[in-house]
Amino acid sequence: LIPTKGGEAVQLTEHRGGINSYQWSNDSSSIIFSADEPRSEEEEKEHELGADPVFVDEAPNGKEEARFSNLWAFDLKSETETRLTKAEFIVNEFSVSPDGSRVVLTGAPDDRTNYGYMSELYLLQVNSKKLTRLTDNLATEESLVWAPDSKTFAYRATSDKDLALYSGYFWVMDVES
Repeated sequence: LIPTKGGEAVQLTEHRGGINSYQWSNDSSSIIFSADEPRSEEEEKEHELGADPVFVDEAPNGKEEARFSNLWAFDLKSETETRLTKAEFIVNEFSVSPDGSRVVLTGAPDDRTNYGYMSELYLLQVNSKKLTRLTDNLATEESLVWAPDSKTFAYRATSDKDLALYSGYFWVMDVES
């Protein structure tokens, strides 16, 4: 954190394994972030000894290994982290509702380049940590944006009827129905 009027930066977290992406709550009281699951001590030793595969069949320059990731919250007042999800998926995107009560996210079982259609939408109730799967299809959902009233969100998704991995449509989902 760094003051906009200038000054020294202050490190807020020391999350083991690092942080992938984050979003401030609208009231600036917390930061929701995604982070890879940390390696166990044994996995870390193996990694340090060179067990860090690069997948050569993915993309022109290869692809590094992926680990499951989950959501956390950092409370600025208490300076504490709270785990929000514990699932076996990779969080690709997430968006915090304007009222801070919910998070919509995309979760995928792996990170293979041409398997984006395996990603699904999930809704997290922040206080209860209840995670609900919203979709079960062959569409690639992305670009999640909440409406100001926190009742609906918009997203972009391809068609799940013809497995088209191009173009797509904009959708609006009412989280209650």
